[in-house]
Order: sequence, then structure tokens, then C-alpha cells
Amino acid sequence: MIPFKGRVQFKQYMPQKPHKWGVKAWDLADSQHSYIQYVDIYPGQNAIPQTHLGSYVVKRCLENSNLVAKGYHLYTDNFFTSPELFANLYENFGTYACGTVRYNRRGLPKDIMCKKPSGINLCGDMKFRQKGSLVASVWRDKKNVYTVSTIHDHSTSQVKRLNNNDGTFTRQNFECPKAVADYTCNMGGVDHADQYIQYYCYNHKTYKWRKRVFFVLMEMAKFNAFKLFLMSTNHQTNLTFLDFSISVGVG
Repeated sequence: MIPFKGRVQFKQYMPQKPHKWGVKAWDLADSQHSYIQYVDIYPGQNAIPQTHLGSYVVKRCLENSNLVAKGYHLYTDNFFTSPELFANLYENFGTYACGTVRYNRRGLPKDIMCKKPSGINLCGDMKFRQKGSLVASVWRDKKNVYTVSTIHDHSTSQVKRLNNNDGTFTRQNFECPKAVADYTCNMGGVDHADQYIQYYCYNHKTYKWRKRVFFVLMEMAKFNAFKLFLMSTNHQTNLTFLDFSISVGVG
């Protein structure tokens, strides 16, 4: 969300965000370095179809960033994830996908994708269902975690969780679907980029949305340049993002 409280037709209100009013931007970022591959400004509900909005955004980001049919792995949150989208990406876009999913999405196996699936009571309990390339799973953590993936099979991994044993808390290993473990490791690219951009973002007060969006896009470009600099072979390893920002400003 790009913070903005002035007048613009497609201004959004999202109460769960730190900045509740602003211009919505969809980001596609690399999971390893948080490099921002593509940014799409949401033009409002009157400009694009609202049915299957998540699928529309994902396909648009992949197509416009030239990442179709290159075998990439895509991780999405439960706003975007659906069996229909993931099957389409696998069959027509050459892209594998994994994400958390809302259990009431259409096309999910109802015996495990429900509020209280049978046999899922204790931390570490899990169940899988598969149809073609799609693998759905439910796993019990503090609450139920539902995932859909075309990357993973029924393989599992281990995670550490605090276990309360008569008032004594100890770290204990629990089995979980590998889809959950990989999702946790690879999902933070966009959030990491947003965090860096907010550190030294130019937030001069303006009533023109174009200026606000422009300055945020400039900060994204600076962040991408910083990441490319760190990936280069001759960079200074101790250079911070603040030092890099100052050097860009000084010229």
C-alpha cells in the first residue's frame, strides 16, 4: 500500500494495513534477494474485472515481467491461491506454485479443507490429498494451516515449536508438510523489500497521487540498485542501505 489520503478515484481503504488509506500496488519479488521484479498499480474495481481478481493479478505480473514458461516457483498468500489458478499456471504458464489457501475456496477436497477436519487435533497432525499436479494439505500448528502446491508431493519436513510440558517450555521437533516449510522460507521477499523501502522513503506531503507513487517507485528502484550492488563481485560488504542511499543522493 502506497500511503495517500488525497483525492483519487482508486484510493483504497485497508484497515489491517499499517497505512490504511492509499494506492494499492501489487509487487512480484525474488524470494532470495527480495529484488522487485514487477510492480502493478491497482486502478480500482471499475477498471479491471473483480471476479477472480487474484488470478488476474498473478497472471498479469508473470506475463509483464517475462517470467512465463521458465520453470519458476511462485509463492502466494491466501488472497491469490486457488486450485484453478495453480492448475492453470502449471499447464499453460510453465510455472509451479505453492501457497496458503482459504479452506472455502472452490475445488478443494472438503474432507480436509474445512474448519475442523477429522484427525487434525494436535500439533504436527497432517493430511494430504492429491489430484493430478495439485497437492492439498492441512497441518496443525497453533491453528490449522491449509496449503495447495504444484511444487511439492506428500514429503514432510521438521520444524521446532515450543512445547508446554507441565509448565516447562521446551523446544520440540514436529513434522510438517514440506510445502509449509518452503512457504515459510520463501514468502518474505515482498515484505522484506517494503521494510527497507520504508526506512528512508521520501514522504514529502503532497495532494497529487502521481507524485506520491513516483517517489515510492524511485525508492523501489534505489532498493533494486542496492541489491544488484550487493550481488556484484566487487562490492563493499560493509556498505549499509543508509550509506548507499546517501551515496546516491550525493551523486
